[in-house]
Parts: sequence; C-alpha cells; structure tokens
Amino acid sequence: MKIFNSLIILTLVTACTTPESNLNSRSSHNNYLNLSEITMIELDQTKRFPIHTIISITNEKKPYISYTKKIVVASYKVDDVKKIWGESAFKKIEKSWKKEFSVSDLKYLNRYSHGLKIFLQNQKELPSAQSNKTCNRNNVRFYVKSNTKEENSFTIPGNLLCQNTKMMVGFKKFIKEMNSLVLKYQPSLNSLDLASL
Repeated sequence: MKIFNSLIILTLVTACTTPESNLNSRSSHNNYLNLSEITMIELDQTKRFPIHTIISITNEKKPYISYTKKIVVASYKVDDVKKIWGESAFKKIEKSWKKEFSVSDLKYLNRYSHGLKIFLQNQKELPSAQSNKTCNRNNVRFYVKSNTKEENSFTIPGNLLCQNTKMMVGFKKFIKEMNSLVLKYQPSLNSLDLASL
C-alpha cells in the first residue's frame, strides 16, 4: 500500500512540474534574439545634395552599432558640392563611428521589430502616400536580417510617415528609438573618426 501511495504522489508531482518546465522553455524561446542585423537609412531629400544617415546594428559575438552620415552624390557633381558648400563640405558632414552595443538594447529592438512585423513588411502593401506639402520628413529605408537568414528590405516614403495611422505611429517611434541609440552610444567628439573622400 505504501508503494502504491508513493507512486500516486510521484505521478502527481511529475504532472505538476512538467507544464511549468514547458512554460520556462517557451519563455526562453520568446527571448531568443532573432534579429541579426538592422540597418536604417534616412534619405534627406529636402537638400539639393542628399545626405544619408545610416544606423546599423549587427548582432555577432559582440553586438555593435555603427553610424555614418555622408553626402551621396554622383562623381560628376562633387565639384558642384564644393562650389556651393565650400571646399571642406565633405569633411564637415561626413563622419562615422562604431561601438559595442548592449544586449539589453538589442533585446528591446528585437521585441519592437517583431511588434511591427518588420520581417513581413512589403513595400507594395504599404498604404499609399498622400501628397502633403507641409510634410518634410525624410524617406527611410530599412534592411533587416534574422539569425535564420531571413531578410527583408523596404522604404517608407516621408509623406507616408506624416500620416497618423497606427502602423506609421509605430514606425515613427521605432525610428526615434534608433536615433536615440546614436545619442546613447556616440563617442566623444575628440574620438570621432571624420571620413574624407
């Protein structure tokens, strides 16, 4: 009888603990960092010569953030830029840096990107951008890659970002978060590596 009671108790304990261990494995799976790389490029179309601001976060053995700001012009327009903005225009504007990135920030971006279904966004399916003369937001291009080699890239027009739809509000917040990381990780002015052509 004692053996029979022990078997019943053992079965009950096992039955109670199994779902809990499954829950733990499920929650750790949800915390898995699927985001391997995200690059956000803001394309400043308001100036005669566009300035591209590139923020890229790469999740390797040591996650890092890199930042680049540069004038993007065809080679035949370089002299025009120097005439209008001065001889040192490129040196004044172009800068780049790279810094190690906190895993907790990476986890936060990972959750955010999945909330926006960033791996499933399709440029063709984005709502049409209405013309808005007062809108002066930059076009934003995204490139994302997962640890399972899943990739996606799409561009959100500036006019579309001026709309207050749920999706665009989410993307505006995401863009703001990416830009705030630059302020957080930006090296001191003395250590900035100014790029030159």
